Amino acid sequence: KAISFFVSKEQQSEAGAGLAKENPVPGVPDGKHGSFVLFADPKVPGSLTKNLLEALDSRYPSATKAGMMVLPVKSIGRDDASEEDEWEPPKEARKLRVRDRSDGHGWLRGDPVFTSTSESLASADTLEAEFKRRPFGVKRYTPGIGGKGAMVMDMQDKERYKGDAMGQAATRGVRLGMVLKAVNGRDVRDWAFEDLMDLVSDQGIMDPDSKSAASWGKGGKETREPVPQAELPVSLEYMLFASDGVGAGKAGLCLNDMPKKEGTVGIAFPAVSFSTLDFACTPFGPQLEVMQSGKNPDGGFVVHSVKVNGKEMPAAAALKGYAKAAGLQSMTGISVGVVRPQVTEATSIASKWAVFPMMGVTKEGGLVLRCKGLAAEGLGADADLKSLQFFKPCVEEGAAAGCRGGSGLAFATTAHALRGVPAGTLGVVAAAVIGAAGDAEPTVLHRQAATFQAFLIDNLLSACLATAKATAAAAAGGSARFGG
Repeated sequence: KAISFFVSKEQQSEAGAGLAKENPVPGVPDGKHGSFVLFADPKVPGSLTKNLLEALDSRYPSATKAGMMVLPVKSIGRDDASEEDEWEPPKEARKLRVRDRSDGHGWLRGDPVFTSTSESLASADTLEAEFKRRPFGVKRYTPGIGGKGAMVMDMQDKERYKGDAMGQAATRGVRLGMVLKAVNGRDVRDWAFEDLMDLVSDQGIMDPDSKSAASWGKGGKETREPVPQAELPVSLEYMLFASDGVGAGKAGLCLNDMPKKEGTVGIAFPAVSFSTLDFACTPFGPQLEVMQSGKNPDGGFVVHSVKVNGKEMPAAAALKGYAKAAGLQSMTGISVGVVRPQVTEATSIASKWAVFPMMGVTKEGGLVLRCKGLAAEGLGADADLKSLQFFKPCVEEGAAAGCRGGSGLAFATTAHALRGVPAGTLGVVAAAVIGAAGDAEPTVLHRQAATFQAFLIDNLLSACLATAKATAAAAAGGSARFGG
């Protein structure tokens, strides 16, 4: 069975190859995994993503690993995200964050944004559960916009033994993402989060000295009266949260239909998957020696000059000459390839080259690439760029047709390249690939030139479909939603 998971930025900072040899990777369910597909938030620093990948390599050295960067989800029906989409609790005067509370509840970065009184929640399916003793089993609630309402973010997923109090919520059907609607029949959707936590008093982490968020502001100068906890037995009614446009506008990832921010969503498969990668582009002109290059102050990476016939010249001038010789009528789709490090016997263009599109030309005639720099892209030190290759677009189909039948996963930079992949293969037109294609070297996250376009699913195993639903906008630059 495929298993989905989310590794937060904080958990990635705790991951490492050394620890993973003897301990599970933080956020990743341990088991006999054969392959991983990862979806990374570009806001997470590359160093933290590297921690996660090195930990996975150490813990599961024989597992196949592949993945991509995912761009933000835009709120449905709106061109731009509203201010509410990016709401987070104030750092002072309220007890809305986990660090400010003693009961384990509260907001953490990456939590979904929701309004407990929204129309979509008002019409959502509900669940009523009765509890006869505390704690009920919800380890963490998070507040909605304005510090009102409460959503289940963490809970014990099963009853560990007969009569386990912490297993009550799970056995009564409570699930992650549910929002509190009523307590003993009283509508609490518009209640302040602090009052609601006092009322429910579901404390998996007990602190007898401070059981209520009764003090607001610095030094306790601003106070409120704590709300008495509901007497037992207590009936709690929940609403099923659905992120139909109410999720965070800058949450590029969704897991179980809940937006996730600043982390990595993944799927662990029990069997080994084989992946192939190729580019729907072809080289033109000779491989050129790079004379000067470096980061561009205005963004991107610049190749200032190259050597042509023994003479140094601006890279843009060299490109213009070779494009003319190749009979190209337009510069549209022209990309620049950088040799991958430690490539020995490359069997495909993608195995040898990391290809980046051009962003523009400097006043001095340098080529600006859509690249953060060799070091940031996992291609070596920025000063190590020794050569490059120009690429032009092509319309060849079936670049991934050589993928082993039923292997489960194939990457390509255009939908055309995925035509002809075997049945049972998940074809992904993606913006990133983890690891050099076809090689068994330790993995690194590397962003490719293609814009994220679409998922193409062809006869994917029903077990995978049940746990790995993916939809995306078909147009280039569209947003993606992922659920597990």
